[in-house]
Amino acid sequence: DLDLAFMSDEAVVKVEMFDGDKKVFDKRAEVESGLNRTGIVGRFEGYSAEKPVLYDVLVKVYKNNFLAECTRIKVGFNNLAIIGDVAYYNDSPLKLRGVTYNPVYNELGELLTEQDIKRDFALIKEYGFDTIQPLHEVSAEFMRYAEEFGLFVIPRLGVNTKGLEKINEKKRNAVVAEPSFEELIKNVVMYSFGRDRNL
Repeated sequence: DLDLAFMSDEAVVKVEMFDGDKKVFDKRAEVESGLNRTGIVGRFEGYSAEKPVLYDVLVKVYKNNFLAECTRIKVGFNNLAIIGDVAYYNDSPLKLRGVTYNPVYNELGELLTEQDIKRDFALIKEYGFDTIQPLHEVSAEFMRYAEEFGLFVIPRLGVNTKGLEKINEKKRNAVVAEPSFEELIKNVVMYSFGRDRNL
């Protein structure tokens, strides 16, 4: 599903999806001001860490038969289900093999560049890992690089209770059970889910 938000006016949206040079999906829909939803339907190859298949999607917005905007995104298709105590990814049991990753500095203490990240991801894949957990919040570009390399990303939720150990060591682990923190933790989790579900 694609959620499309428009400030005003009616428009026509054309969604095209390509596998390389081959067009595999084409849909045209009229949209109005506000939130509109359109879906990509078909049988497409699933994305996995072993074979990270990504399709190019073009979203074109026409107003008065004039192409007003065009956005290109890459998408992969997957489904996740939990049956009993087992998580299934694309109908296969999911087992993650991961590492923690510092997405800020390279080995020289300088800020990471695109080349640094891609080199690190290639090395991580070479050693048979399929998952990374960044130590800090990461950008959309970072998530796209991980997607290209076939790496799952488990983001941190930003609920940090470390400072409480200075007040009372036992209290640190009790925060998640404290009713007054329930709404905050729920909001952080839902924000993170909404941000990362399509990456």
